[in-house]
Amino acid sequence: MDSVTLVLSRTPAWAVTTAQDGDSSCNYYGGSGSPYNGACYAPNGTGIGNDNHLAPDGTGDDLIWRYWVTAIATEVNSLGTGYAHVKYWEIWNEFDRNATSKGAVSWYANTTQGTCISPCPTPDQLIRMTQDARCIIEGNGYVDNYNGNPSTACDNLGWGPPIDTTARIVAPSLTAGGPPQGPPQALKCFLYCDQTACTNWYGSSWRVARPLQNGPIT
Repeated sequence: MDSVTLVLSRTPAWAVTTAQDGDSSCNYYGGSGSPYNGACYAPNGTGIGNDNHLAPDGTGDDLIWRYWVTAIATEVNSLGTGYAHVKYWEIWNEFDRNATSKGAVSWYANTTQGTCISPCPTPDQLIRMTQDARCIIEGNGYVDNYNGNPSTACDNLGWGPPIDTTARIVAPSLTAGGPPQGPPQALKCFLYCDQTACTNWYGSSWRVARPLQNGPIT
């Protein structure tokens, strides 16, 4: 079997603020003390006194996410024969889902349609996480806003060799429900950094990062 997809998502409770930890509208919320609380927020490290790992504008070292992606990708690629090969890595699940569309939030896609506890997740953060994962796993592409540089090719990051050059990073799945503009606008925003699509989906203006794709996904 050579076409397994593994979904990377759900921020741990220790990487978010106390207020975000108690947000019952987050998907996987399990009540006081649950390690699954705050899963719909970005892994910026606010719960451990550092909110600079992944800022709302996509800047920062993104260490929490990078270390986790590196660890899990290394583990599944060292299992050897007899185990399925993870060919596709999906960054988050149903990232356009919010409290009004399915009753629980996966990633706060639209702060005008759900209640978000600051610092709220942004498209820039999700795009940066995708860029980082692609460099770590595939070794292909670039990373925006790392070490003060507008854009850095994977080969120049100094993160070590890619873990699996045969793997592919894929866009998050989308929901069938939610606001009419949700799924198509979210995907256009995510893949092409379309300013109008991002504003329609996200509900506020934000810094436009470099597009993830220069053409249709193949």
